[in-house]
Amino acid sequence: MAFSDSCYPAHITALDRKDLARICSEAGFDVPQFYFTDNGGLPAYPSMTWQSFSFGLLRGLRFSDNIIAMAKKPA
Repeated sequence: MAFSDSCYPAHITALDRKDLARICSEAGFDVPQFYFTDNGGLPAYPSMTWQSFSFGLLRGLRFSDNIIAMAKKPA
């Protein structure tokens, strides 16, 4: 519940794509493009990644621990 729009801006919350897009918009940037590191650990086995477990098949949004947002500020 604490991650929903009704709690924005909240104190300690996870940042997802919607939040990063909102931050960029409020700071005057264009809509960001999102990229994922394709490196994500399994919760019960922190030394093992989804990618090693699946031979590289599990990637992207659901299987990355980090997100990269790139946005331009209009001239």
